[in-house]
Amino acid sequence: MGQIFYGFGWESMLLECGFLVGFLGSHAVAPPLLILFFLRWMLLRLEFGAGMIKMRGDASWRDLTAMDHHHQTQPMPGPLSRIAHLAPRWWHRLEVLGSHVVQLGVIWLILLPQPIASIAALLVILSQLFLVVTGNYAWLNWLTILLAFSAISDSFLRWAVGGPWPGWGDGSSGRSSARHPQQTPPRCGGTC
Repeated sequence: MGQIFYGFGWESMLLECGFLVGFLGSHAVAPPLLILFFLRWMLLRLEFGAGMIKMRGDASWRDLTAMDHHHQTQPMPGPLSRIAHLAPRWWHRLEVLGSHVVQLGVIWLILLPQPIASIAALLVILSQLFLVVTGNYAWLNWLTILLAFSAISDSFLRWAVGGPWPGWGDGSSGRSSARHPQQTPPRCGGTC
């Protein structure tokens, strides 16, 4: 039925994520905690699975040499891929080690309480942004980043951004008038 569409894990990931976010509701209500947990669980499966595939699949990931050739052989190199490829060998070793640390270790921290979960999610986001800058897996990296935001708390995001967003600082979320009724008179002059 799906043929080539189901040939890669990315397509089923897109379907699963699309299904889950359909239950988040509108911006007028807080997202259900169960759906946020399912999104975190999906992120954990994605990242840990990617780390395990690397460890089981190719000796170059185990001996930390995978990045010696990765940037030059990836599916769709970006403008900075050549620069990344020409980096010194010690840098490539750090890239592989960093990938292992995030995908096999840090990812589990998204299941812990805040702010640990937010810090872990931020590390996942940074590793994915590094992949976006040095290569291009198209929407796979961006979808992973979006999933990682499910583990970031509002208070951590406010702290990280450091800027006033709508409703910040006055105790309101800026999301809904249903949660925080506005004290403005009706527009119909009070006759409605």
